[in-house]
Amino acid sequence: MIRITTGDQTIDIHTYDKANLRVPTVAGYPQHIMSIPKNNVILRNKNNDTIEFFDVKIDVTKANNIVSTPLVNRHGEIKEFIQQQDYTIKFSGNIIEERGIFPYEELKKLNDILNEEDSLDVSSEYLNCFGITKIALEKANFKQSSIKYYNLMPFELNFKSDMDYEFLIMDNQ
Repeated sequence: MIRITTGDQTIDIHTYDKANLRVPTVAGYPQHIMSIPKNNVILRNKNNDTIEFFDVKIDVTKANNIVSTPLVNRHGEIKEFIQQQDYTIKFSGNIIEERGIFPYEELKKLNDILNEEDSLDVSSEYLNCFGITKIALEKANFKQSSIKYYNLMPFELNFKSDMDYEFLIMDNQ
């Protein structure tokens, strides 16, 4: 399920759990455990519009840039420089409209929030393991389902991890 909050309006959108063939809900989560259940992700833009994904599938990829030089008459290479790249994060799931109609309104509101030209704040217990608190949308994919359910819209969101930088600009006068 996705919860979208814009201004004073909140819309709940259910996502389809392919592995368990059910529609997950948060009704079973005890209130005292934490504000964000373990499998949930909350995205927030600069206007405080939020998207809350319930039980969405998350893939995190870590890569390095490695500058290496091959050796003559020897096996292998010398690794001269190793630099970490940003994490690549992928959210995937399905938007389901419970009234049995195509989720046009929910899809539009989700797309409006994702149109932010700045990074988004992210809250997730899973992403906290990697130190990820800000992400920037790289690509959003909304493919029409091959199953052709009227009320189902698959999505795949690709992000890059981000962080706040502070630069000191010095005047050379």
